[in-house]
Amino acid sequence: MQRFDHSQLLEQAGLNTRLSSRSIDLIDQYFSARDRWSRTHNVAGPKALMSPYEVDLVDAVALAECLSASDPLVDVGTGSGTPGLLIACLRPEQLVILVEPIAKRTAFLRHVRHALGLPNVQVVRSRWPCTLSADAIQIVSRAVVDPEDWPALAVRTEAKITCLYRMLAANRPSMTLSAWRCVKEVDYELPAKGLRRIECWRLPSGG
Repeated sequence: MQRFDHSQLLEQAGLNTRLSSRSIDLIDQYFSARDRWSRTHNVAGPKALMSPYEVDLVDAVALAECLSASDPLVDVGTGSGTPGLLIACLRPEQLVILVEPIAKRTAFLRHVRHALGLPNVQVVRSRWPCTLSADAIQIVSRAVVDPEDWPALAVRTEAKITCLYRMLAANRPSMTLSAWRCVKEVDYELPAKGLRRIECWRLPSGG
């Protein structure tokens, strides 16, 4: 798999993050493992495997720049681990809970957690909503449902949501939960895919 100049890629996307050598090593190991597993277990689609750095990494770094609380980050319908596993590689102090219902994908996620030595990752095989060990959480999902439907689905949990993140492309529907307020946003650009945005939403009394 082709390797990239991480700093140049992020600079071109309009992001300010500079990755540590430790994070770069973990990210490279993760993408290599995903590529190997996908040859026989189909844990990631062909489009993702063609451009993991230009899409998955850039999306995750943008999300990392938008994170605004220390509560566990729950990645719903994480699939092969994006963006949650990448956030764990970027922020070793951040507890990340990966929620995924498909057995072969959760097996891959647990393999990566062990192989990369990521104690800040928990893997939960379940459909959403599900029971979590944390009382207060941040929550994100990149692809489990349409952006219009995601906020209403996200809040179907007994845990207190301190931050809700929306990952948006050209289609930027209005927020369906009227009491929530956007407190932070990060705009960036993916090569050949155009502008994207991460939004962090809170209740006035949240977080």
